Amino acid sequence: MDVSGFIPTIRQIRDQPDSESAWFFTLFAIRNGLVLLALEHYSLTTALFPAVIGIACLIVVGCLLYFRGRY
Repeated sequence: MDVSGFIPTIRQIRDQPDSESAWFFTLFAIRNGLVLLALEHYSLTTALFPAVIGIACLIVVGCLLYFRGRY
């Protein structure tokens, strides 16, 4: 469900590429990477959420860079 919240953001990036901050999503992806490193016990349950959110943030950053270069 949390990843589905990125869909409106990607649509907005497509229409208005300068409306979102790539730096914010980059920091959020780094934060989720640090969360993964800080886990004491790795399991699918504990690692999946921060990993998926981090990947989604990187996808948003990629979309930002792509659409900003396109316009």
